Amino acid sequence: MLKLIHADLYRCFHRLYLYLLAGALAGLCLLLSFQFRRQGNVTAAQAWTFALTQLFGYPLLVIPMLPDIVFTEESREHTLKNTVAFGVNRAELYVSKALTAILLGLFLAAAALAVYCGGTLLLLPRGPVFAGGLAGQFFGRFAALCSVYVGAVAVAALFTVFLHRGALAVFVYYAAVYMSRYLFPLLHLPKAADYLLVAQVRPIVSGAPDAVRQAVLISLATLAAFLTLGAACFRRRDVA
Repeated sequence: MLKLIHADLYRCFHRLYLYLLAGALAGLCLLLSFQFRRQGNVTAAQAWTFALTQLFGYPLLVIPMLPDIVFTEESREHTLKNTVAFGVNRAELYVSKALTAILLGLFLAAAALAVYCGGTLLLLPRGPVFAGGLAGQFFGRFAALCSVYVGAVAVAALFTVFLHRGALAVFVYYAAVYMSRYLFPLLHLPKAADYLLVAQVRPIVSGAPDAVRQAVLISLATLAAFLTLGAACFRRRDVA
């Protein structure tokens, strides 16, 4: 599996798509830093608090692009069938590609976070960034939020494989992640919405440690469930 992941990473890091996405995210982070500077009364500590409470839910919007980077090119070029014909187990192949998408997401998240934190520290008065546990809370809760992000990658990967078309998979992902919470009350399952990935963001960014722990466990359970479903779906998919 490690060889499959290495091959996918090599291919992805030699595509312009990934760098355009990374550049766009870095540009948005710098734009926010300059906007804070224009306001004149914002410190880096306030900017970090703003990111923690207001911005950390937005990466879920970018998640569908990651499986698209990993899966779609091989499907479009009809090279995936060669890998399957070589005798690679389909479940192992799917999981390796999903893990590659997760690693790409973590790389982009780390890069964007580095640009945002570095930009605010360079452009703004520092303030009590390293006092009162702000930095530890900021990075600790961001690390916990990564469980939500990787769970979302597994959801997006399932739709990418099942629906074959990137645009349709993105649409269904947004509907599942953001709109399904309005469907459960109609099905008389209002409590089910509490287990959606999007519902785990708020407890992690502002909840007590027990709420953070529960949200992380729900996110990891979602990751495991959708990886299993995706592997089962991929085993039945026609790649000829």
